[in-house]
Amino acid sequence: MLVLGGGIGGVLGAHIFETLGFKVLLLEAGKRLGGCATSFQRDGLNYNAGATTLPGLYPGFPIDRIFKIIKFDPKLGSLINLLDPVCEVHLANRKDIKIYSDPNKTIQEVSKTFPIKDIKPFIILCIRLPETFLLHLSN
Repeated sequence: MLVLGGGIGGVLGAHIFETLGFKVLLLEAGKRLGGCATSFQRDGLNYNAGATTLPGLYPGFPIDRIFKIIKFDPKLGSLINLLDPVCEVHLANRKDIKIYSDPNKTIQEVSKTFPIKDIKPFIILCIRLPETFLLHLSN
């Protein structure tokens, strides 16, 4: 199996194919693996940048299924820090929106930034669409 690109998807895909018994060759054009997931140092501090989150850790969701394929040791799960808020969106108008694991907290946060009447159904739809899609894929 030839895998082109050593980003998160390429490295994970190569590992999955190897776990499934394929002989794998991973090629990366850059000087390091990781793709757009990177880190840098500034003033003696390390910063993570780019695609460094793992969404979908719920049972049956994509990362959970990948962990099962690669035989991820459940004891290592204690090393995973689930963050809340799970994401922060920085808008051009210098306002920030925090996305929480609790949909009601997210609705309150978005409503503060966008005080639009009846925004709650739209936010609930935005939350439920990917959940419904991913649950459908797991069946």
